[in-house]
Amino acid sequence: MDQLKVFWGYVVKYHFWILTSLVLLASLIVFNLASSSLNQQVQARHGKLDSDFSTVSRLETSAPEHPNANTEAVLNKAIEQTKQNVVNAWATQYERQVPILTWPVKIFDTGTSAFRTVESYRPIERLEPRTPKDPLTTTDRSVYRDYLKGEFSELAKIVGAIWTAELGGGTGGDSSDATVSAVSDPIVKWENSSQAKLQKEMAEWWGPTNVPSTLDILYTQENIWILKAILEVIKNTNGQVRENFQAPVKEIEWIRLGKEANDQNLVNSAVAAQPGTDDPGQLEGSFVDPADDRYVDVLMKPMKGAMLREKMKSSAPDDAPYAVAKRIPIRFRVKMDQAKIPTMVSLCGNGLIMIEVKQVRINSKDVPLMVDLAPISTGEDDGEGGGQSGGSFQAPAASFGGPAAVSEDGDSDSVGVMNDDAPIDSPVEIFGIVYLFNPPDKQKLGMTDPASTSPAGSQ
Repeated sequence: MDQLKVFWGYVVKYHFWILTSLVLLASLIVFNLASSSLNQQVQARHGKLDSDFSTVSRLETSAPEHPNANTEAVLNKAIEQTKQNVVNAWATQYERQVPILTWPVKIFDTGTSAFRTVESYRPIERLEPRTPKDPLTTTDRSVYRDYLKGEFSELAKIVGAIWTAELGGGTGGDSSDATVSAVSDPIVKWENSSQAKLQKEMAEWWGPTNVPSTLDILYTQENIWILKAILEVIKNTNGQVRENFQAPVKEIEWIRLGKEANDQNLVNSAVAAQPGTDDPGQLEGSFVDPADDRYVDVLMKPMKGAMLREKMKSSAPDDAPYAVAKRIPIRFRVKMDQAKIPTMVSLCGNGLIMIEVKQVRINSKDVPLMVDLAPISTGEDDGEGGGQSGGSFQAPAASFGGPAAVSEDGDSDSVGVMNDDAPIDSPVEIFGIVYLFNPPDKQKLGMTDPASTSPAGSQ
């Protein structure tokens, strides 16, 4: 009895810890029983879902058509409506640029065989390079050559500039132009050397007696359309001004189109021009595809012409953007009022030919940074779904510095900010992508109604 009293004394003394241990033990027992039952239910549910999935898969294989006719009809209607919405949006973008993508009547009059021929190659890549027989006659191609000699002077009138460069070298002497005859200076200045370089890049084939190929003509005319779109942006930025000092954009330093706007191409050209180096693309007798490096893919990387043609013909979903539009890089540098930069950028996106502005550089040295908009790796698995979308700017192989500011002694310095005393008019460089939309093609979307497919060049 005395021992029981001693034991009970210990129980009374340590009753808290004894009860806590009992509660914990009971909780563990209840948890194990409950989790075991829950696991059994989860396994049973998984088994049922797997069984149902297998049943549906067998039905899908054995009965490819939906057993419910009403549901199938509604789904098909929704799919067709979505396709039609895509075609409508595509047609809207294409028709927006039609007014500027027109052939001059004075060289290819509407209704002539020459006009029908050039219109049939929209996009240009429908004409394969090295075609045995040139689609246009020698006479038609010679007419275009002669027409081009005066076309640049007409384009310069858009911004009130005087075109002094002449195809094949020399000076055009356009100072009597009616657009600028009433003022002492052109509204927009444009140096002869810059004009000559642009002219040569746009029509490398030109010579007084050279007869261009149809492919040369098509790509040169596409360059002219894009140049016209850029000049319209500059004209609209200036508005209704009559003198150079009134114009927000006072000077065009240079304009580059296609592969000439590609930064890496500029660096490579500078290296190739050094003594002791050769450009393999210019070797006598070698064939150069005019589409090579002219366009960029969805990741902003230059494309070879053969790859572009292959993707435009492809029916793979990943290649759909190339069937809709071609992307051509452009870059131009002007001296202008900094306050009007937002106006110019907005006009780039609202023009007849849309220019998507990717980069604006102010008061910078005359060599662009390379734009790299490829996906940035996160350091994790770069497979399907890996990586992170983004972009970055990279300096060329030979660094030419960043934005330039004016120091107190008047020297320019490559720094990241501008001096407060910098003039209002500064060099502004714009890099962008021009989207040239192809004629809508419903067959690319599986809409096989021939009458519903817009014919090439339906302007």
